[in-house]
Amino acid sequence: SRASKPKTRSGCKTCKIRRVKCDEAKPTCIRCSKFGVKCDGYEIPTAAPTSLPSIRIILPRGQLHFQPIVYQPAITVFQDQQERKYFQYFREGIAPHLAGSFESDLWSHLVLQACERDDSIRHAIVAIAAL
Repeated sequence: SRASKPKTRSGCKTCKIRRVKCDEAKPTCIRCSKFGVKCDGYEIPTAAPTSLPSIRIILPRGQLHFQPIVYQPAITVFQDQQERKYFQYFREGIAPHLAGSFESDLWSHLVLQACERDDSIRHAIVAIAAL
């Protein structure tokens, strides 16, 4: 019995279609050039999606027309008063214009909520507002 080798998923597109083992030589594999077929190259690996923290939308109770409450994070989220001012400027002066012609809570609500859970999002918001 021969020693088995682990299967790879990184062979060239042509060998995958033909369902044959690819030697994975680059820029063209030896198997394709040996058999005189065009090697269609390799797929670019994509990064695995990262999970985002769950975001909860705050809506007022008992209203039929859902209008999100303006989100105001806890004061302890900010490192100093200047950072808080930049956040407020982003919320009031920048976020309403980022959605463009689409009605979207992404910039004016969801991203603002996410800043409380994720420092990198908060830092990005503050950096954009500081420009």
